[in-house]
Amino acid sequence: MSTVSSSLSYKSLCARPDVRTVELLNVGDEEVKLNIFRQYLFIPNKDPLRQSKPTLRKKTNLNPLKLTILANELRECRIYRDEYQCLKEYLEVASIQELWELILKRWIEDYSWTFIPKRANSDTVASGEALDGWVADALCLLSISHCGLTEGEIFQILDMLGYRDHYKVTMLHWAAFRNATRQWVQEKPNGLLYFRHQSLRSAVEHKLLGVLTPVRESSPYTFQNPTNHRKAYFHRVLVRYFQRQTAFWRVYEELPWHMKMSGSWGDLCSFLSSPSIIDFISKIQNPSFWTKLHLIHYWNVLSEVGYDAAGAYLFTVARIKAEKCHKVRKRHTLSGTVSRYGSVVHFAGMSRGQELLFSCFPT
Repeated sequence: MSTVSSSLSYKSLCARPDVRTVELLNVGDEEVKLNIFRQYLFIPNKDPLRQSKPTLRKKTNLNPLKLTILANELRECRIYRDEYQCLKEYLEVASIQELWELILKRWIEDYSWTFIPKRANSDTVASGEALDGWVADALCLLSISHCGLTEGEIFQILDMLGYRDHYKVTMLHWAAFRNATRQWVQEKPNGLLYFRHQSLRSAVEHKLLGVLTPVRESSPYTFQNPTNHRKAYFHRVLVRYFQRQTAFWRVYEELPWHMKMSGSWGDLCSFLSSPSIIDFISKIQNPSFWTKLHLIHYWNVLSEVGYDAAGAYLFTVARIKAEKCHKVRKRHTLSGTVSRYGSVVHFAGMSRGQELLFSCFPT
């Protein structure tokens, strides 16, 4: 936590033996701001502050985040535009959200293209506000993904959307875009891309997806709202994509989430009660809290809309056991309580879905 030396909380915390304090320079100091800007706008054999210093000194609302965004953006935009004209335009906006919206517009104009011919009488085209193209689509896909997307997955989905042949996104074009966004769209050790800062995610959701409620906080019923048509469209695109994939863990991470958010209740119920899912979950030796929590969550969502996911699960388990018994030519009563998928365990206060979840894992 951060505090100031005049605060009572600071005095109380300093009295504790298990607290360590670190003094930070006042970011309101002009020289500190210029140093932050200089650190992120390193250009060999050139003083980046020679022309921009007077402009920066006039602005009093430059916090460290805004300075970092500005410096990173100016380092890249100078390849395509006059960076000092860009700086002047960026400094005119008051909020981080407005700054990101200008930068998104610059990214789309400088790195992107669309395969859909724009109508000459379109109001959005006439006003210059149309933010379409593969860059906008890639950022929208990242924003609604459950755990992030790999570069390979994004390329394949863009191909599905029509960016192929003459409109294909090449590695060269992708590299230019990734170079401009490398500080803000980063890669996890498992190869999944993600937004490094919530401010960029919020700007993408507001400006490109057109939603008011953050994607991760929105209800699964928002697909019915006409204002969320673009968000619902990309959820359906990702449903189609992951239905075709064979990397089962990635499918489990993404597919049910997009089925839920697009209102595909029947498909979600079928997926969760499919033999492949039951077999996959049963083989996990130490299921994570994430795995169990999401399975329970999806079952509860289905229950709210009138689907009996637990019953469908039991039916599939019974069918698998019957087939197995038939293969070994043994006839015995199918109780459904003991199988290779574990034992159905009941604890007081557990819902039926939670009770059955424990039966998914070996005991």
